[in-house]
This record gives sequence, C-alpha cells and structure tokens, in this order.
Amino acid sequence: MSDELPEGWARIPLVEAVALLQNGPFGSLLHRSDYVSGGVPLINPANIVQGRLVADPDITVGRGIIKRLASYVMRPSDVVVGRRGEMGRAALVTDERDEWFCGTGCAFIRPGEAIDAGYLASWFGSPEVRANLEHVAVGATMKNLSTKILGGVEFSLPPLPEQHRIVERVEALLAEVNKATDRLDRVKEILKRFRQSVLAAACSGKLTEAWRSENSGDTTAVGVGESVEDDLLTELPSEWTTVRLESLVLDSFYGPRFSSEQYTETGGVPTVRTSDMDFRGRIKLGDAPRVKVTPTEMKKFGLVDGDLLVTRTGATIGKCCLYTADLGPAIPSAYLIRFRLRTAMVLPEFGLLFLQSQLGQRLLGIGQTAVAQPNVNARTIRAFPFPLPPIKEQGEIMRAVGSLLAVADVVEARVTAATSRADKVPQAILSKAFRGELVPTEAEFARAEGREFESAEEMLERVREANEKAAPTRSRRTVARRKK
Repeated sequence: MSDELPEGWARIPLVEAVALLQNGPFGSLLHRSDYVSGGVPLINPANIVQGRLVADPDITVGRGIIKRLASYVMRPSDVVVGRRGEMGRAALVTDERDEWFCGTGCAFIRPGEAIDAGYLASWFGSPEVRANLEHVAVGATMKNLSTKILGGVEFSLPPLPEQHRIVERVEALLAEVNKATDRLDRVKEILKRFRQSVLAAACSGKLTEAWRSENSGDTTAVGVGESVEDDLLTELPSEWTTVRLESLVLDSFYGPRFSSEQYTETGGVPTVRTSDMDFRGRIKLGDAPRVKVTPTEMKKFGLVDGDLLVTRTGATIGKCCLYTADLGPAIPSAYLIRFRLRTAMVLPEFGLLFLQSQLGQRLLGIGQTAVAQPNVNARTIRAFPFPLPPIKEQGEIMRAVGSLLAVADVVEARVTAATSRADKVPQAILSKAFRGELVPTEAEFARAEGREFESAEEMLERVREANEKAAPTRSRRTVARRKK
C-alpha cells in the first residue's frame, strides 16, 4: 500500500480505532443441543455473501447459548469478518434481526466513535486490503487470521465526516453497478429465450413460411417410411411429415469403455467426453483423454462427419453435439450414445437442432426430477417423434437459423465483455475510495468553506481522552454496585 495519505488521514493499527475485536467461540464451547431450528442465526464465512449476511434457517442456535455465551452475540452496526478461507470477506451486521451469533470461523468488530461502521465494512472489500490480509494470514492447510493479526493490520482512517461521504458515494456507485449488471443479466435471459424461440420456429415450420410460399413447387417430401401421429407435433406444415427418429437412424451404439492400459499421454486417439461438449453443440478436444486403439477398433468406434452424440446419464443428460471431420479422428466416451443418420433424408445439423429445441430436451428428460441418477437409452431416443421437412427446406432452415444465431452470438459477446468490465468496477471503486480519490477530502472542504477541521489524529486523541475520563466513572459505578 502507498506510504502517502490524503491530508487529514491517519494510518494506525486497526485495533486502536475499534471498541471491540472478538473472535468467534471455539468449537468445543458449542454442543449439539445448542443447534436448534428457528433460533438465532449462526454466522460463518459461508454466510457472508458479497458484503451481506445470508442467514441459513437450518443453522441457528437457541436462547440457552445466547445467555451462556453472550460475548459472542453480534448486534447491528458490528462488522463481521471471515477469518478462514477467503480473506477479507466481511459484512455489516444489519438491524434485520436484533441478534446474530458469531461462528467459529469469524471475528466481529464493534467500531469505536472514530469509525463509520459502513466505512469499515467497505474497507475490507478493497483489493489492497484483501491482498494484505492474504499476506499476513497464517496456516499451512487453511490460512486464517487471529484477532491479534487482524487488530495489527494497517488501517487508513479519514476524518469522520469524510468517512460518511465515502460510504454514501460508494453505496451510490455500487447501486448503479448493480443496476447495470442486472440489466446485463436480463439481456442474457432474453438471448436464451430468443435462441429457444428460433429453434422452436425452425422445428415447427414457422421460420420458413415465406420460403415455402416462394418454393411451393420444390418441397416434395422424401419417402421415409410410415408417417406417425403424435400429440406433441400436431401443427406442422402440410409439406412436412412426422416420423419416428428410428426411421432416420442408420445405426447407433454406446461409447466403448477402455482399460486403463489403453490410455496414453502421447499419441493415441482423443475420446470425446461430455465435458468436451458445450451447450451449443460444439466439441473442443483440447485436453481430451487419449487411447491407443487397433485399426479394427478405430473402424468400429471411430466417429465420422455428421455423427450425433447424446449424453445418456448424469447431471448433463441430454447434452448433444455434432461431430465434424475437421476435428480429426475421435472416439465417443462411455457416457455418450452415437447416432449416425440417413443423410439423404435428414441433415445431421437439423437432427441436432431438434434435440436442442425445447421439445427435444423435454423428450430427453431435461428438467425432470428423479430420485435415482437420470439416464436415457438409445431405444428411447429412436422412438422420439421427429418433425421432418423436405431435405431442401432443411437446408434453408439451417441457413436461417445460422443467420439469426450469429446475431445472438455477436450480442452475447458484447454482453460478456460488458459483464467482465462491470465485474471489475466495484474493486476499482473501493480502491479509489480508500486512497482518498473518490470524494473531496475534509481538508479541501474546510479550506473552501473557510473553516477549521478535525483531522483523524485529532479525532482519535479526542476519543481517547473522552474514554479515559469516562473510565474512572465506570469503575466507581461498578464498585458501588458490587458493595450493594
């Protein structure tokens, strides 16, 4: 941190400006019977989220412990700090509740008369302060801060009126940042809905209505076997037909399992995993595991251009992608099903598009709750109803979809860049705030108004003298009460 301070500021150990710096209780002080439902919230580092306290209704303590361990009860305007894990995680204790109980992994600070509680809570969020706390924390397995270390941390203290202005300005700016990020989040949701709308229009024929009217003589459906009726596909164009996916599949198989001896770090053929697939149907084989296979195994299991891959089990069930020859030789992993389509009847890209549509994902079981691990098999997928346009119209659908989604991709890239910039703004605001660059200093205000001002050092001295004068009075009152 810089050695230069704004005029009127003071640099002191944190403990010199606070009224109380208290660790949470040792774990041995808490008994199983102390944990109750609907009691006083127990605050641990995980309950400090983005500068706010988030109480867990299932982790609370009863009134008995509040009486027995009253010194660990936090009150509004205290500042609670996580002592373990992520250094500098802090929050202002609000008046949302009368009482909060400090957990073992935290400490809490009761600001003295010289500190605005909001200023102290925001100070812990400064990137410079967090870096300093990481530096002074101790511990090999998990770093932690003792109250001795925490109390000795350098604290930059402005005059009190300046602290109030800093807090007000920080809160106003962060509120604007939050509004901006909320708007960006809404755009992301709009883009998600837009993409689903494009897929839905593509799979229902609405996207190519104008094209069909201009190409009415060139939309003869290819014979694909028996058409079927299905309640999920009732409003298709007359030129389309509904079939079972089975009639469009040339063959399918489950990805093979390989022995540990077949895996290699050099050479070999990459195996496509679910984690190598994104939710847009693309494959990236950067760090995919590789296996040594024989020419016979490669002929049997190797992917060819246009193969569809569907995740058949686990949390990402239904995740689909399309393999393209430009990726080079590859083999599907054991958690995937490979479908090879009859390309004279259906474009592989259109097959992927349907499986990624809301109806396709619904058929694959996305969004359904299950007690056991969810899974889907090849037989089930082959039985899916499939809306089949003429092959030429499929090409027009993919052209139109590609054009629309390209626009969405451009918007998304801009939103991602804006979000990245917005994520950095709060740290920049806090850095400027605690360097004295966010608002005019009290010294500058005083000169402009032609008045004197109380520096931070003078404020601290005044508070110390007032406390020293009050101490004997408190002692005498305590003795008097004891005599009674």
